[in-house]
This record gives sequence, structure tokens and C-alpha cells, in this order.
Amino acid sequence: MKIYNFGTVETGTKKTIFVKIINQSTISQVYMIQHNSKKSIKCFSAFKFFPDTSSVGLGKTFKFKFTFEPTIPDSYYCDYYIINNLFGIELELCMVGKSIGNSFNLSQNNIKLICPHSNESITKFIELQNKSVSPLLFIFDLDIYQSPSIIIDPVNGEIPSLSNVRIKITYKPVYETIFFKRIFILGLFQVPEILDVLCVNEKFGPITYKLPSFIKKLVQNNDGFELYMSDVSNILMKDKKPLASLSVNYLNFGFRSKLSEDSNIHFTLKNNSDEVFLFKWTKDSTSVFKITPVGSNLQPGGSKTFSVAFHPLFPETVYSSVFEGLIELEESKYLISAFPLSLGVLGHSFSKNSGSWPPMYELYPDSDVYLPPCLPPKPVYTTLLIKRFGCLPLSFRFHSPDVTNYTVKPMQGVITGSFKIIVVQLAPKIMEEGLYIEKWILKFNYNEQKIKHINQVAALCSQCVFNSSLIQGLSRKVVGGATTAILVSKDFYFQCALSCCSLRSVSSFLFLL
Repeated sequence: MKIYNFGTVETGTKKTIFVKIINQSTISQVYMIQHNSKKSIKCFSAFKFFPDTSSVGLGKTFKFKFTFEPTIPDSYYCDYYIINNLFGIELELCMVGKSIGNSFNLSQNNIKLICPHSNESITKFIELQNKSVSPLLFIFDLDIYQSPSIIIDPVNGEIPSLSNVRIKITYKPVYETIFFKRIFILGLFQVPEILDVLCVNEKFGPITYKLPSFIKKLVQNNDGFELYMSDVSNILMKDKKPLASLSVNYLNFGFRSKLSEDSNIHFTLKNNSDEVFLFKWTKDSTSVFKITPVGSNLQPGGSKTFSVAFHPLFPETVYSSVFEGLIELEESKYLISAFPLSLGVLGHSFSKNSGSWPPMYELYPDSDVYLPPCLPPKPVYTTLLIKRFGCLPLSFRFHSPDVTNYTVKPMQGVITGSFKIIVVQLAPKIMEEGLYIEKWILKFNYNEQKIKHINQVAALCSQCVFNSSLIQGLSRKVVGGATTAILVSKDFYFQCALSCCSLRSVSSFLFLL
């Protein structure tokens, strides 16, 4: 067996190695290369080869091209291939490689914006730094219609390799108090960055800027993925319950017209903390969606039912909004964005005969997307990218099975910019090793003819690490009955418990997790 080591490759880039074949037989030969399915799983591979067959004359040579293009950072990869000739003689190849993640970070993760008496607004700048050799997409997870006091420019874009992007942050006081907000910055194949913003409106007299101890405890955890998904996660970790939680995180109104009668949707909010607070919802500046009541006092462990109404302004369009929960602590002047606590609402005014707009989109990546090894009950994460083309908004909505081990955020929305980054979490409810198979659907613009079938296909939930002698026939139970085998090469540190996500075609979308 011949081993080829690609070394370390950054996610989002690729490295190529050529395998040279010399025909030393007495006749012209045909060489065929294929994946060795007895030793590794093809869908878990980050390696590709070209071509799969070649004719080589007597005494001639030919080079097969192998590329290594990892998509999960900080992981080890190992895969096996067989080259056959007309005589049936086999040559076994082993491809190995390691990935490192592309990296971006903020010049500062905390910013204080103090608006003096005489000013209408205050502006500061921070830098988003790309430390990788490949360009990096970023987006601030911020609904501009729900956060009128904080304006960020640019709110999304691409950072060139080894470059910085200057971000302008403006505070225009809306609330008669101190306002604290945690903002998440999402990047493709990147742990979310966190920006904590403290806004002070001095027009209403001297204010103490020091954060209360209660808030300091909440901001100590800086695990980007865990914090970002905490309000929608399908598991509640002990001692890590969110400040407040909702009975439902997303509401879908479907079709409504300007003449439709009110048909409100109800949901419940619960206070998980030991504090008494006044809870308020942000206001949709477009007035398309409205929550009533706008606020309520909540006792520790208490709950409150709210309702949402949808009134479209124009026919033949899609509407979306993300309401943010605001908490005002008792006996303080702090108004706090309950980081994160949001309610996503979606609706449309397409008539039955219009058929909605034909969606123009692209999903990335269009092949396998890998997740790190999953060791229950600790979840693992990846990101997906939906690109929008054309001049019309693009609505999307994920539809999951009734019972699922996966969580997607956002589950629905409308894309008006160039793209949207989606975070996928795997948190198995069944604490056993296995491949998890689920079927999902992704719909665009409420168009029943433009449906993306999503199959959550496989999740190997264990963390098996080998760096000793060759281990063959390592079986893993597949939830659903099938089995598979993994072989790990000698002296190669390989985490075999990989997960992946495949986007196969417009009509078939696979999560291989």
C-alpha cells in the first residue's frame, strides 16, 4: 500500500497530488481507479480523483490527479483507493491529510457607545479581520427593522484573504435608558464571533455605566455556536438554561391579503431565571407584523401568552421579521437584549393563481459538508450558505420531521441581500452510536413546484481515535438497520467519527451528519 500525505490544508482551499503509473507489462494496459468501500465510507471523503480510467501504452506513464478539499476545520482525513489493470492486479493507495479552519475575528468584542446630551447619534469603528488565505463571507445576525437604535455598515460582505474590513457602528438613541445588546457575526465554516454593545443615552441625566453582576454572569460564556443556538436548541443543558424561552421560535402565517380577517397566532414566553423582570418585544417598523401585548412583568418561573397579527401591505410579495426580546431589570435602568431570544415570523400575499416568484438561488457547498466528531450529549455544528440571485427577495423555510436530532437556525426567513448563512446543530437525543437518517424539505417563496428534498442521512455519534496498529472491520450501527466498516491506517491519528452534509442536486438535498 502506497501512502500519500497532503499535509495541512485550509478549509475552502484545495491541494493536488499526482499519482504516477508506469506500464511495465508486455502489453498496453487500461488502469481503473475506484474507492475502496471495504475500508472507508465514500460520503465521508474529502478527496477526489480524475480520471477514473486511462489507457497506458507499453512502457508509458500516466498521472492520476487527486485533490484534497476539506470543509471541516481542524480535522484529520484518511481514505483508501484501489487501482486495477486488465490482469486484475491491484495497487492500493491511502490518502491522508489534515485541515485547519479559516479564521476571522473582531478587533474588539466589547464596545461602549455613549451618546452625549447634544448629539443625535454616536459612531465608532471596529475591524473584522480575516487571518486565512482564502476569502471569507460574514454576516451580522441583525434584523434592521427590529434594531433601529443600532446601525451597522456593512452588515454583510466578503473579507479578502489576509485582509480587514472596517465596520461602522452607529447608535441612535431610541430607549430612555442604557441598552445592552449581544450581536452574533456568522461566517461560513466559522464559529460565530460575539460583539457586546453597551449603549448609553445621556440625554436623560447622569447614568452609571457599569454592568450589573447579573448581566456579567450571562456574558461570561463565549462559546459562539452554543450561545447562538441556545434559544432554539432541542436540548437544555443542566445549569445552562436560557434567561427566557419560547413555546415556539418560528411562526408561519402562510397566505394573507389586505382584506383578510385577523387570524392571530399565539405563543408562550417563560422566565427561566430567578429574577423579576419586565419583558418587552421590539416593534416591527414596517407594521406588517404586530405582537400584543407589547410587554409583561414576569415573575421567576412565570409565563405569559402573546399573539402575533399579520397585515400585508402589498399583494404578491413575501414578508418576514425577527422580533427580539428585551428585558428591563427591576430597580435598574438597563434594557437588555435577551441574548439570544427571538421570534421569527413569515407570511406572504401571493394569490393562488400567481404561483409566486420563481426562486433564483444556489446552495453551498454543493457536495459533502463535514461536521466534527459528535460525542453525545455535547452537540456539534456546521454552516450552510444560501445565495440569492436576481432583484426579488427570496423566502425560505425548512421543514423537519416530527422527531429530529437536528436543529437549524434560522429555520425560515426572507433574504434581501446576497446571501444567508445557516447554522446546523446535531444533538442526538438517543445516546447511542449510530448513523442517523432523517428527511427534510426546504421550500422557497412558498412555491410548491420549487421544493428541495433534504435527507438527514447519517450521523456517526462517537469519538473514536486511533493511532496504533491497523484496525479492520470497525462496525458502527446505523439507525435504520444498515452497517458499515471503517479502517484506520497505522500510525495515523484519525478521528473516524465524522459527520457530513451533502447537497446533491436541485431536487435532492442531503445532510450527511
